[in-house]
Amino acid sequence: MKKTISNILVAVFVSIVFYFLSVNFIFKIPSPMGGYEAITYQVGCGIAVVAGLITAILLFVLNRNKKK
Repeated sequence: MKKTISNILVAVFVSIVFYFLSVNFIFKIPSPMGGYEAITYQVGCGIAVVAGLITAILLFVLNRNKKK
């Protein structure tokens, strides 16, 4: 049970980190009225979802191999 919760927290943490990295450093489109365009945040969410899924899959596979 504790391992499952820690795996979920790791995947969420990685998603949050990748969201902030992508919005603040990697992918920024400034708006003429100030701030950033909406596509910046949409791409950030997409990158966060993909990073979270990859992390979850890797944790699942690695933990499954340790049990055998």
